[in-house]
Amino acid sequence: MRAPKPNERVMQLAWQLERQLAMNVTAAYEAINERLAHADGYPTQTIGASPPEGVPARKLEGPCPNGDCHHHRPCPNHDGATLTPTERAADTHYRETAAREEIRDRIEGIVISVASLDAYLRTVIGRPHAEDITQAVPMCRDNQVGKHAVDEWGDPLCPMTADKGGLCQRHYLAWWRARDRDGINVRGDHEPAA
Repeated sequence: MRAPKPNERVMQLAWQLERQLAMNVTAAYEAINERLAHADGYPTQTIGASPPEGVPARKLEGPCPNGDCHHHRPCPNHDGATLTPTERAADTHYRETAAREEIRDRIEGIVISVASLDAYLRTVIGRPHAEDITQAVPMCRDNQVGKHAVDEWGDPLCPMTADKGGLCQRHYLAWWRARDRDGINVRGDHEPAA
């Protein structure tokens, strides 16, 4: 059998993850770290250096980040005009930490989605052809009829495959307990370990 050609859309997605998304995530983390360092009063060029003398504060530009506000920055309602320097630093830490956590959560969501897709594809690949299925898989629900005290422990909709005694493990144990409780000899039920 000839090796299958990789799916073109998945290859494009892999390229986008490798070349674009990975670079953008790194750039976003660097921007977050720079803003956090600036909020702490440290320049990003030299680790441990004190703030440079005479450096003006960064200007706020663009629309106000509060979605309900229609002012431009600096916003009289939401920007630092009413905040102390400590409050501005805390607000920056809150926003930037939330952004970093959101990025991490979204990456984890991508990882989970890819793993889920891979698991699903493996089950689809592993399915037998219709002509290869010669015998139906025995189900627990099909073997409960006529068993002792089935009206107490039985489930006519049990989706599990039959294991021991034609029942799933849970229903076999319930059947065993009902027989033991009612004085029926269950010693012969145990199978020797392999």
